[in-house]
Amino acid sequence: MVCFLTKIKIADNCGVRLAQCIKLLGGSLPKRALPGKMIVVVVKQVDPLKRKFKAGAISRALVVRTAAIFFRGCGI
Repeated sequence: MVCFLTKIKIADNCGVRLAQCIKLLGGSLPKRALPGKMIVVVVKQVDPLKRKFKAGAISRALVVRTAAIFFRGCGI
């Protein structure tokens, strides 16, 4: 689960290594983002060879996997 101000490792090859969640999208006052939800992130660390983004850039991201246990369809 991704909460406000969570540091995130980026899973694609856009050149961003580390980002921080600054906004959870969807619904009124969501507490956490589960896989499949959109979040707004700020780029913290970039790969020097792939500079598509600069540090400090704000972008949207999709949560694709989390380390915490995620239950489907059981109402938790």
